Amino acid sequence: MVRAFVMSETSHSSRGARSAVLKMPLLPRLHNTLPLPLTRVPKEVRASVVRSTNGAIQGFRALARGETVEGDFEYGSRSAWNRSSTLGKEAAVEVLEGVVSDWESNDALTVGTPADVMERDRLAYKAVMKGAEGYSLLHQPTGGLGSLDAKGREILPKGTVADGPLEELGLPPQGFSPIPAESLSAEVAFRFQTRYDGEFDFSDSSFSDRAYVRRARIKGHGYAFSPRLKYKFEYDVHNGFVLDAVIKWNFAGNWTVWFGQTKLPGNIERVYSSQKLQLVDRSLLNSKFTLDRDAGGQLRHHFTIGKNFLVREIFAFSQGEGLNRKTQSYGHGYTARVELLPFGKFTKKGDYFASDLKREKKPKLMLSFTYDYNQDAERLRGQMGNYLSDVLENSDLLLPSSLRDLESVFIDAHFKLRGFSFFGEYAHKRTADGSPLVSITDEDGTVVNQYYYTGSAINLQMGYLMKNNWEIAGRFTQVKPESITLRNNINQYTLGFSRYVVGHNLKVQGDVSLTQEATKDNVVLFRLQTEFNF
Repeated sequence: MVRAFVMSETSHSSRGARSAVLKMPLLPRLHNTLPLPLTRVPKEVRASVVRSTNGAIQGFRALARGETVEGDFEYGSRSAWNRSSTLGKEAAVEVLEGVVSDWESNDALTVGTPADVMERDRLAYKAVMKGAEGYSLLHQPTGGLGSLDAKGREILPKGTVADGPLEELGLPPQGFSPIPAESLSAEVAFRFQTRYDGEFDFSDSSFSDRAYVRRARIKGHGYAFSPRLKYKFEYDVHNGFVLDAVIKWNFAGNWTVWFGQTKLPGNIERVYSSQKLQLVDRSLLNSKFTLDRDAGGQLRHHFTIGKNFLVREIFAFSQGEGLNRKTQSYGHGYTARVELLPFGKFTKKGDYFASDLKREKKPKLMLSFTYDYNQDAERLRGQMGNYLSDVLENSDLLLPSSLRDLESVFIDAHFKLRGFSFFGEYAHKRTADGSPLVSITDEDGTVVNQYYYTGSAINLQMGYLMKNNWEIAGRFTQVKPESITLRNNINQYTLGFSRYVVGHNLKVQGDVSLTQEATKDNVVLFRLQTEFNF
């Protein structure tokens, strides 16, 4: 865990501002009123989390004084906590958040720190604070391979420390241009989902089932050279192709440009990571009308109206053909999305995952509108679906005049408060130039009819997260394709549960769905899924 505290408290003395780090109180025994991060921890672990936090607090306070200590990892005084300033308490809770986040990611807590590790941390801290002048603090004497000093310690090459090269600390060896310690960041994760599906068909009272790997991926993100230059990648191991490969450059103020392949700013349910869903999988609205990933560029901006009202704008220009398209496309995609957050940001980016795992203390709301124009779409659902040319013996028979421009509109709302969550979506897709019916004559003279998937849909979903990290959720989805497409209306009702063991990183989910499709018998689908991310 690496965290920087920049909080300070104004002082009227000549000594200026006082660091909030020095004023952090130790956490006392907590029973009735729990800080928000501690609510994510099971009761049997909370005592260890508090003690680990107190050890970290003592370490931070010592480093701020230029000293090193080994934390006691014990409870603090209730009276001392009550007497502490609000800023000091907030700084202590921030340390608690870091400890809880580490526990959620690693399932481990620090309950003691060896002195030699603390010494290296002290040297690294001073080096970071002094910049290039501090490099010498981390240099070891030069000696031969396997040489020992007078105290029996291995003599390492100049420019290394016991934990590895200086580059691992974000500090270059001498002779190189200084790079700030905060200039490099990388995080790689592995995740997979295993799923069981069982389906009962009322038409013949038959039951079928299967067990399989739903997703298996490697993903990473961080920044290089500057915190303003970020990257993200994600590779689908299960299917063998790249999902995300994008660079994000914060070139000025609140302006950021993205370039590469990633998700388009479509409906909110699609923007959610598949790792962070409230039910086993996304809705039928998403599968029929979503925009999916595409290659191109995005321009993002945000600003605040008044104290809390946040406005985010996203504009995207893409090839319009979806994932990993390498050949030239006939047209392009143009997407614009506006997000309105009248009560300010959600906690820890909670606007981009469904469940209220952060248990918002105050109401949080996001209202969004998206418009997408896909010029000369070659696929039946825009960035997804079959290519029109797939039905032809000779794809050269597909003329540009046969293609249609697709317009998509999405309106969605997302609300959270104290474990309760709700989001609703509306989608509408149409052909901007002519009918969704395309008639193509094959080489043998056969006329082949294809239909773009157009129409509208609504999706309503809500859930409640209990204090024991069990959640119950329900969803209603209605899909109404245009009648000319010869596709059926569909209603689907879903009821599900989730048990969050380590947030979205380790969870078990199950749901049951009743699907009612016109001209067909009802189908009941049972699903059980595990998510493992590390």
